[in-house]
Amino acid sequence: MDRVFIAGTVSNSPEIGWVLVVTAELNLWQALFNMLPLMPLDGGRLLFALLTRIMSANSAARVSGIIGLVGVLLWIPIMIFAYVSFGFVFLFFPPILRHWQTLRYARY
Repeated sequence: MDRVFIAGTVSNSPEIGWVLVVTAELNLWQALFNMLPLMPLDGGRLLFALLTRIMSANSAARVSGIIGLVGVLLWIPIMIFAYVSFGFVFLFFPPILRHWQTLRYARY
């Protein structure tokens, strides 16, 4: 039987190990999801910050707006597929209007 070490104590319970594995997997998926290059997420802000280092802020806003719009447009079929195939309901819907305004109001 496998032993699980929790805060300096040893447990022989496999249920605790399963809970820790599931919690670690959920944390990993959340971190990966958070790094999507959509603007309200950290990945969108990181993309904009990286783009401003290699181009002007206006060009970076246009590029991040385009990438955000493409991401939102790809997100819609993914949501439908996940619901139809697996019954998952995604509670996050990226704001289309915010990406459109970022793209539209960037000064040339």
